[in-house]
Amino acid sequence: MSDLDNLLGAVDWNTVEDIAFQPLPPGKYGAKISKTDLKLTKDGSGQMLKVEFTLMGGKGVANRKVFENVNLQNKSEKAVQIGRSQLKKLLLCVGIEPDSFKDSSVLLGQMVGVTLGIKRSDNDEYTDLNKIKEYHKFEDSLLEANFAEDEISF
Repeated sequence: MSDLDNLLGAVDWNTVEDIAFQPLPPGKYGAKISKTDLKLTKDGSGQMLKVEFTLMGGKGVANRKVFENVNLQNKSEKAVQIGRSQLKKLLLCVGIEPDSFKDSSVLLGQMVGVTLGIKRSDNDEYTDLNKIKEYHKFEDSLLEANFAEDEISF
């Protein structure tokens, strides 16, 4: 008996609905920084800080994830400039002085406001997704503005 048999053995797959993932509407949301990780860039020549944000709010918003890759080292100087600008804005919004930032773990649990946009997929095989366009200082009103009664929470 496999390890999944106990978990999935009684599932009637004919009754499992296909739930399509849809990006959230553009706007301001409250978020908590839930994970940070320093990773190599795709080509292995640079490094980026991967930041996971967990959105806060009502049904359809609570616990949704948004991800940001911040270039810290890259062959493209422009990519590094953009990454540093993104990181500086994020740090200031959560109250961390950029000159003192030495360990990404200090970001964990920090609350921040984010403005989400939608990044359109160029490929029909992939869905559109949310992209962070701006950071803001966190305010409780961001949570209240994102309560919807009839949406599915992920």
